Amino acid sequence: MDIPELKGLDALYPSLDALYQDLHRNPELSNHEEKTAAKMAARLRQVAKAEAAAAGATREPTIFVNPAESAQALYNDPALTERLGNALRRTLGSTNVVASEPVMGSEDFGVFGRTAGVPSVMLRVGAAEPGAFAKAKAAGTTVPGPHNAGFAPDREPTIRAGVAAFTLSVLELLGRPGGSL
Repeated sequence: MDIPELKGLDALYPSLDALYQDLHRNPELSNHEEKTAAKMAARLRQVAKAEAAAAGATREPTIFVNPAESAQALYNDPALTERLGNALRRTLGSTNVVASEPVMGSEDFGVFGRTAGVPSVMLRVGAAEPGAFAKAKAAGTTVPGPHNAGFAPDREPTIRAGVAAFTLSVLELLGRPGGSL
């Protein structure tokens, strides 16, 4: 399809692809994700302005990122993560508490610790029915997670695991490891 107004995109593609490749080769995790978002926003502004000019627009486009609709990067405090991970492994067993790979995502939870000026950790509780999880793992895929219409947690075990992890974490932070009241 030949659309004159979009011809400028072909010329921009190599630089956009290079930026995409760079971001995936060198992902910035934790609180550095904000730098990545700023880098992407700046590049998108350049593209929008170039396309507006190529299309003969009489003024530059207005580009607005609504801060109320975006979340800051989630940052798990390393020392607190290690402390709670050790406490959970002691009680729940090392096969039931595993470190996950960092993900490039934002979550509103990250704002709580920053606002309060305290370290924070967001735990992830496995919610899939074990058979569905094993099948997906064998196929090299994943099961749908939160914020996905296909998310179907195995309710009772998930709730029990989440409550146990939360309670044990609180007891650890209160200086009562192992659940002593």
